[in-house]
Amino acid sequence: MTIFYKQLRDDFLTSAAEIGKLFSSTFDESTEVVIPKILPIGEVYKKIEKDKITFKTNIAGMKKEHIHINIVDNKLVIDVRELDIDEKPDIIYFFKQLPIKDNYDLSNIKSKYENGILEICVPLIYRTHSSIIVE
Repeated sequence: MTIFYKQLRDDFLTSAAEIGKLFSSTFDESTEVVIPKILPIGEVYKKIEKDKITFKTNIAGMKKEHIHINIVDNKLVIDVRELDIDEKPDIIYFFKQLPIKDNYDLSNIKSKYENGILEICVPLIYRTHSSIIVE
């Protein structure tokens, strides 16, 4: 990869991360959006249920192998990209960062991509409080 393309890619990823920070506050634990039957492209919807949170987004036309879901700096990062091939920069189609809460069960996150809809299901953990007797 040439220095120009590497710098261009790095600048883009930095900008995308900053933009993600600006919008991540819209997805706090108290926010619940009714998921419409037809999802606009690129919007992320969150549905809170008793035992899980489901995130859905329309990324129609993307290939399954281009979808990358990672946990980075207490954020669930979703990006859809074609990886660097033949010294060309990565092509990023979609990028979102969603904050991770303490009660997310990160070891059991499941995702699926069907008919253009990416669905990520995050189980919730409910911790019980116990009393400790002081002697």
